[in-house]
Amino acid sequence: EISLRDQQVWIQAASTLFKCSTLPVDTFPLMKEASAPVQFSVERVLFIQLLQATAFAISQQDARTFLNGLLIELDGSTLRAVAADGHRMALKVEKHAQQLPLTRFVLPRKSVYELLRLLTSIEDPSIHVCLDPQVLRVQSAQYTFSSKLMDTPHFPYQQAIPLHASTRVSLDRDSLKRALMRVLIIMSDKNRPTVMEVGSEGVTFLAQNQEQEQVVEQVKASVEGEMIRIGVNPHYVLDVLAIFQEGPVRLSFSAPDKGILIDALQDKSYQYILM
Repeated sequence: EISLRDQQVWIQAASTLFKCSTLPVDTFPLMKEASAPVQFSVERVLFIQLLQATAFAISQQDARTFLNGLLIELDGSTLRAVAADGHRMALKVEKHAQQLPLTRFVLPRKSVYELLRLLTSIEDPSIHVCLDPQVLRVQSAQYTFSSKLMDTPHFPYQQAIPLHASTRVSLDRDSLKRALMRVLIIMSDKNRPTVMEVGSEGVTFLAQNQEQEQVVEQVKASVEGEMIRIGVNPHYVLDVLAIFQEGPVRLSFSAPDKGILIDALQDKSYQYILM
């Protein structure tokens, strides 16, 4: 039995009695529902894929506030999600049935993960999204989720996408993943780079830890263009390989001091850039 007495909640269960303090109802931060100029319905699974493919690349505590959230861009029948942390950037594009005006907003990192948790706990075939300049609201049969949007400028993500590649490497996703996991066996420093050499026969990874232990891993690959030697963070590569399905992946290099574009040959909707 639950009752309210003199601003206390009494909870009685068999021989147990709890008396709990309360707070003024007026202080609860309810979000007022304003008119939403942009509204659309989208498949729940499609929206989950959009968030899952990019959320891991959101920065956690960057001084550049726009990196601490997920940029979502609506343009015609295109939904685009972009996340970056200064070291890598993930970009996912999905198509939907409605035509929408060009709209951009940044959803906070915490809201992205909470929304993912809710969407994966329901079975609705589609959800309804309402958007006003300050609040995003997602409605399903069971939940209404509201989140304030980040008041921050949108970062020019297009400038980080390499447009021209002097070297392209195609290799099996599983082979690359297993090779990098073996490289990590001797690497105690998570931020220490691994040397990646692209030769005519494939890709070679060379790593060394503070105890002077070394590992050399070779992966067969199809190589087009110039030979290249570059340092990469294996963790960042493994993060994106977890998003890709089985099959070939492609690494495109423009120069040793430029970003690496990683995409799956069987999925043209996803791009991942190592800065």
